[in-house]
Amino acid sequence: MHTSTIVLDEAALERGLLALESARSWSPRVISRLEAALRSASDEALFRVNPRRFAAEQKIPEAEAIDLFLHATRVGLFELAWHMVCEFCGHVVESLRELAGVHPHYHCNFCQSENELALDDTLHVTFTPAPALRRLRYHQPDSLEVLDYYLNYHFARGVHFADGSTLEAAGQAITRHMAWVEPGEVVDLEVEIEAGRLSLADLRQPAQLAAFLADTNPASELLQVQLRQDGFHPTQHEVCLLYTSDAADDT
Repeated sequence: MHTSTIVLDEAALERGLLALESARSWSPRVISRLEAALRSASDEALFRVNPRRFAAEQKIPEAEAIDLFLHATRVGLFELAWHMVCEFCGHVVESLRELAGVHPHYHCNFCQSENELALDDTLHVTFTPAPALRRLRYHQPDSLEVLDYYLNYHFARGVHFADGSTLEAAGQAITRHMAWVEPGEVVDLEVEIEAGRLSLADLRQPAQLAAFLADTNPASELLQVQLRQDGFHPTQHEVCLLYTSDAADDT
């Protein structure tokens, strides 16, 4: 649970709301509900807002909510981003400010999948408060706690699988350990795992290592891995792992 002091530029908020009010005729309380969210909602709630979800939560028409965030972006209250999302793991592969930068094919460095863009599925449009208006901790991803970075920044928001489970729940279920690793630091980790695939991934650079573990593996073994700027470099190949980093802030 994160608790932080809300830092809001009152003058910028006032200017933006006045401009927003004059942009068109709004339904009653629409502007006040947006103002309330900017003033008191958590950083998580305001990061990468989905207008359709906002409309459902605030009981306002969906089309009007979309219009609200588009106008709020024009007057400087929010910033719009186009996210190219991996359809297999939900990783935000690219975050773009302009639709012109979107391209039809992209590779996910996290799960190593090839993606074909689907405008109504894997291209997400999100809105986040402008940092000059309200500073969220997500505006400085390097300062995030590792779990926050992994679940709330690294992956797209609001992704659900066919069985109804959330991406956040799935990520927690398959993850055995995560940590920031400082240059030269050694992390010792002992975990219990079954036969199958064991993956190591660095969230801040395109690096991943997969080890396939068979039933015939001894009960306890050592996997020693070094993480450098050019990726993972294993020295052994079994179950328990030891890894180091030569690069600042590697994961």
